[in-house]
Amino acid sequence: MGLCKCPKRKVTQQFCFEHKVNVCEYCMLTHHSRCIVRPYLQWLEDSSYEPVCGLCQQYLNNEECVRLICYHIFHWNCLNNYANSLPSNTAPGGYSCPNCCKTIFPSTDANTPIANHLKKLLSTVQWSRAGLGLPLIDTPSVSSPTSPRSPVTIEKTNSVKNVQIAPAASTTSLKTQPTHVPVNVNPVSNYVNCDEVNFVTNARKFHHVSSINPSNANTFLDIDEDKYRRKSPLELISKWFRSHNITKHNEGLSLKGWIVIGFLAIFTVFTLAHYFLKLGRENADHDPLLDPHFNPNIRVAQDEE
Repeated sequence: MGLCKCPKRKVTQQFCFEHKVNVCEYCMLTHHSRCIVRPYLQWLEDSSYEPVCGLCQQYLNNEECVRLICYHIFHWNCLNNYANSLPSNTAPGGYSCPNCCKTIFPSTDANTPIANHLKKLLSTVQWSRAGLGLPLIDTPSVSSPTSPRSPVTIEKTNSVKNVQIAPAASTTSLKTQPTHVPVNVNPVSNYVNCDEVNFVTNARKFHHVSSINPSNANTFLDIDEDKYRRKSPLELISKWFRSHNITKHNEGLSLKGWIVIGFLAIFTVFTLAHYFLKLGRENADHDPLLDPHFNPNIRVAQDEE
């Protein structure tokens, strides 16, 4: 976890790969609206990235972008075309992120800045209103570009003949059929497969950020410029000593802890004094300088035989 540099000072796990700072959801909408944002642990494993849309593979600063609740970012037009290419009877759970396959629609009780902004943007298009629990609109939204839909192929069970019908008349034709007919819808193959795709940022390398988006190159620079550089062994050792400072850990000791430490200290002092005195007496008994027989000034009478 890290602390965001904005005035709100939010604790967050998300990290901007372009500016190398921790960012909260408020900063994602204001200062990092077109940046690649991933968890900090992922940045430690692989800091390479490419600021492109996951659908069209074009740079994000070319068009208007939208960030999903999983923090993956796409061009709004690309995401809208991707959703319109799905069948009209697709359930809300079928509208998922092309990168991680998580649902596009935020939950009804979500009240985060990203979720609120996404709800406001999705409410302007027809395909997402059902997933948001809103009533459908009769006329298509002005902000959503229309995309041509492929015709539906209908195959009868008792005949080999294939019938091609337009999407506008598909509903009426299906209702008038006397028997059940299977509907074959060609799968969407123009976009990324959710089961086989990995993050785009893991496969590409991009380092020259300022040349692509110079306006955001100096935004929210980290105050500690050498925060993420490789530390020398001396710096690591000094940091270890500072983090294991004895006085720092003893500040929160209770009275009982201090009493136990005092008893241990007294016991240690008396034990050392006892052993030192014992060793001192043993050395004095065998010291030749203290033996009176070796002192010429002292005469010791010897017993006569």
